[in-house]
Amino acid sequence: MESLTLFAKQREVSRLKEMFEHSRFPHGLLLSGERGLGKRTLARWCACLMLCENPTDGEPCGCCAACKKVLSREHPDVIYAKGEKYTAEGVRECVTEASRYPNDGDVRVFIFESCSEMTAVHQNILLKAIEEPSKHNRYIFTCENTSAMLPTVLSRLVKIELSDMTAAECAACLAANGMDEQAARDMTALYGTNPGKILDIAVSEERKKIYEIADVIYNAVLCGNEYDGAAAFAQCEKRKTFFAVTAVLYERLSLLLLECKSGKNHNCNIPFERLYGACEILSEYGRLQSTNLNLRLAQTVCCAELFAGLV
Repeated sequence: MESLTLFAKQREVSRLKEMFEHSRFPHGLLLSGERGLGKRTLARWCACLMLCENPTDGEPCGCCAACKKVLSREHPDVIYAKGEKYTAEGVRECVTEASRYPNDGDVRVFIFESCSEMTAVHQNILLKAIEEPSKHNRYIFTCENTSAMLPTVLSRLVKIELSDMTAAECAACLAANGMDEQAARDMTALYGTNPGKILDIAVSEERKKIYEIADVIYNAVLCGNEYDGAAAFAQCEKRKTFFAVTAVLYERLSLLLLECKSGKNHNCNIPFERLYGACEILSEYGRLQSTNLNLRLAQTVCCAELFAGLV
């Protein structure tokens, strides 16, 4: 059974508690944020809150029969809509289910995970149920990219964006998920403060290699060492690996850019404009994933453009 423990969600929980305690809990919630920050866990926390038999101070007890059923994914009134993938038939089934009374209580909760994977057709099927919600139904959506959502759907949801974690919070989350405490601190220092991504890396040699290559290139960029950068790019033996590496580089350089802009980082010697240019270059490669790009040529050109822009 899963835990109700949340990490680095004080702001989000405070807002949800306030709405719940003042009987203003929305019929539709959108939890947005980067993959790996805990949207799924917070969605189940919300489901527990809405179904809990003994909520206290705006939080679910985690001990009653309803909470235990939610956490073990056995509650008949918590519907996970996605399955393996979204289909028009599956979404219609949810709409049909929403027309019925709940099984165990007064509320039924529909959870739509990774809803950016829903097409416009899927969202339009669901729209009427969200526009004219039954008092018995609640909808929770999780999403990484809200631009994939229809404005007509977004306008009917209360959006809560998940906060980033500090290094200490991330390490504590990893330790709570079974990782050795020192390993958790080491992995956080190496791979950043997204616990979901770190857990993926920990069990995947492929992901670990991607981050190792990206780390070498990142440090080469900071030092202006194009030779080391080119050697690291050459380790990308597949197109998939190359594009994954450029995506990780984009994330890290974008974070560095924000730190420099806000004055949190005083150690970076790269001018702001050139750092911004490097992010633009990497962003462009992200848009080329679906093209028939020659891998070796892409490695060479990307490296040359990246370091030329930083000189």
